[in-house]
Amino acid sequence: MLLAVAADAIKAPRRRLRGPMHDFSLDPAATGLVSPCLRPARGAALRIVPRADGVELSIAPTAGVQLSISTCQPSEHPASDAVRLTIDVPRTAGTAPCAATQPPRRPPLQPPSDECISPSEMRVRDAAAALGMSSARFVRVPAGYYDQPLEWRARVVGVDSTARLCKSVIMENTRLSRTTGEGPTAGAGELAGRHRYVCVIQQYDGPRLDRDLLTAVVQELEGQRALGRKKYNLRLVPQHESNTLSGFAHNAVSPIGMATPMPVVLSRRVAEMGEEGGTVALGAGGVDYKVVLRVDELLRGLSQAPGFGVTVADVVR
Repeated sequence: MLLAVAADAIKAPRRRLRGPMHDFSLDPAATGLVSPCLRPARGAALRIVPRADGVELSIAPTAGVQLSISTCQPSEHPASDAVRLTIDVPRTAGTAPCAATQPPRRPPLQPPSDECISPSEMRVRDAAAALGMSSARFVRVPAGYYDQPLEWRARVVGVDSTARLCKSVIMENTRLSRTTGEGPTAGAGELAGRHRYVCVIQQYDGPRLDRDLLTAVVQELEGQRALGRKKYNLRLVPQHESNTLSGFAHNAVSPIGMATPMPVVLSRRVAEMGEEGGTVALGAGGVDYKVVLRVDELLRGLSQAPGFGVTVADVVR
């Protein structure tokens, strides 16, 4: 059985397919191919071959396998011109029945199966559980997520406002020597009670980070060890250094499960999103892996994380 689809790419839930009925989308607007974690259901061999004019799908002849195509409603899929391909495979012994035959109306916020979760993503999940972040829900976003407008991203992760989309960046005081006469102390760049690095959580859709305001916060954190303003020059760390300090790649940095302990500064505008149990969306260890959780749980959890601590402050304007 052969199906040729005039689409630039395929995107699908990044999970192992189970059960007799499986749905995924053929999206002409997509830019990435199907996840390598996609596996055919038992009893069918699914082959996906990119072509110059689209994508070719073929299924090895198997008794009872049926293919059907239908258009997705706009409410079911971010792309209104998407097409749904349904593969109906006869159930065999040991195959669990499918929990649902229809896709949800918004991208699911449950984590995919463990086969598709990287070690860094698993570290975030484990840390969230250990810190009591019970509201944390994880979502695998489509390829090209960061090429889309903020409104589209908010819909994909399941939040009601672009103000809930947040990022975590590591800032460095470049005027603080890596070694001092007093000798380094434990922690990320903590030298004689001072802080070389801080992780800042701020909104994507909001004012820019103000280095003068952040400097004042760092001075307050250092207390009696703080020096004059001329001894501070807070800059975004180079990408390779961010990778090493956080243990996460670009666009995947999370304050949860970070490899190197350091103070966390939460923008007050983000903290205010937590009123009445409000949530925010953050990176979760993978470029296409995000976590949505309550702000109060984020604050409480990070305050309990050894070597971290969290400070709410005005750092943007």
